[in-house]
Amino acid sequence: MNRRHLLTLCGAGLVGLAGCADGSATGPSVEATRTRVLPAMVVRTFPDAIGVVSETDRRYLLATVEVDAESEAESASTLDRDEFSLTVGRRTYDPRTELGRYTVPERHAVAGPTYGERASRGSLLFEVSQPETLRTVALSWPDGETTLGGAGEALVRPEPSVTIDSFRAESEEPERVTLSAEIRNGGDHRDWFVGAVNRQGPSVAITPVRGVAVELDPGATETWTHVDDSLGGTGTARYTLRTTEGSHETSVEV
Repeated sequence: MNRRHLLTLCGAGLVGLAGCADGSATGPSVEATRTRVLPAMVVRTFPDAIGVVSETDRRYLLATVEVDAESEAESASTLDRDEFSLTVGRRTYDPRTELGRYTVPERHAVAGPTYGERASRGSLLFEVSQPETLRTVALSWPDGETTLGGAGEALVRPEPSVTIDSFRAESEEPERVTLSAEIRNGGDHRDWFVGAVNRQGPSVAITPVRGVAVELDPGATETWTHVDDSLGGTGTARYTLRTTEGSHETSVEV
């Protein structure tokens, strides 16, 4: 039975994959420039907070696409989001802008802006049931399709063994904080860490800071950094980094 895990602060932009294909002579040209398969996704849990959602036996595939209608017939138009679909083996999935009752922020930590109506470039999110064996993965649209090489292998990977060794906040300039997190992959395959950072204070009760997505080689440790220059005041800034395993907190005077 699937079990949805939601980790959010409440009351308190990978596998590098790509595919490319052109539409028909009467439709726009479509290129899938990058694909990522994540074990979790950053979502907006409240108007002023973000969290991380994951579900047993699910993966979150982000496909960045570029659509060029100008190079085709004058009657060609940019494709709408719902004209795309993802096929994994014999199963087909539609793009998502919500996961359960939670919305996906317009700008992802990994893939940049969400693809929308009349947009020429952006990311498409698919929530995919994790297959037990390797399957072919293809992105389709009217009059076109491209195989996402490497996505099938990424979808069958086991749960990641990625942990946070430290989470720190430092301030050496007025109203400016540098955040850093030491992230370690203890597994034997390349995988992703996904997290969400919120801030309390000094001038707000709570506000989202940044979604985090870091890809690590087996056994590797990476340092994620981010400069928060949106404080708008002085005092104590308290940060919480939410992950699929829990939360990490740090604070600094600014």
